[in-house]
Amino acid sequence: MSPTAAKPLDAQLQNLHLAAIHQHYRERAQAAAEDGWSYETYLATLIQEEVDRRIQRSEERRVGKEGRS
Repeated sequence: MSPTAAKPLDAQLQNLHLAAIHQHYRERAQAAAEDGWSYETYLATLIQEEVDRRIQRSEERRVGKEGRS
């Protein structure tokens, strides 16, 4: 993806608070192109990374709250 094309996508991902997708989509797009991933595999990989990040942050917040109790 060209830098010009990526700018609107970067802004949209930030507006939607999809930090993990924003962080990884270029790298995963490169891997998808090199390894012949389907669109669904590429998308599922990005979404799983976002889910994993949110679960991890939720756990970190939970543990932090328990430590302050």
